Amino acid sequence: MDQDWEERVRAAWAAFDDYAEEDAADFRAVVDALADELPADSPLGLFERACAWDSTGHSDRAVPLYREALERGLGEASAYKGRRAKIQLSSSLRNTGHPEEGVKLLSPELVAPSDELDDAVRATLALCLSSMAATARASPWCSARWHPICRATRGRWPPTRGCWWNRRSSAPPHPGAALVR
Repeated sequence: MDQDWEERVRAAWAAFDDYAEEDAADFRAVVDALADELPADSPLGLFERACAWDSTGHSDRAVPLYREALERGLGEASAYKGRRAKIQLSSSLRNTGHPEEGVKLLSPELVAPSDELDDAVRATLALCLSSMAATARASPWCSARWHPICRATRGRWPPTRGCWWNRRSSAPPHPGAALVR
């Protein structure tokens, strides 16, 4: 990857809003062509493809690409894009009904070195926790095994009916709990 490639990627994303919704496949083709210029094992190409699928309304297709990019060392290739991938993967996991995985992925980011993505980490984590709380509130019963939000909020969120975990005096702390106080 070189500066010219990064500039062409930025230009492609700058033109994203010029594509109509029905032309999403054309935009993904532009990103695919750019990703194809990189070595086959490049996490950067996987990341850009994931972003293109995600941005065109296909979080389900983006999740495996984000995961693979992170597994192949995206954070080492670009610390910024690695952190962005964790944020975007967490959001996509939430969109596909797996907010608890998003919480697990983002919680360590609360203590990571600070950068301009800190607010995005906190906002996405809060959305994942909120989705988990909605699931817990919709259930007539709760247990820590099925509704981790009960552990995470230590009873600060409106408890679900019969939630035995919220009544415990020594619930384990969770990094996301500070977001919902």
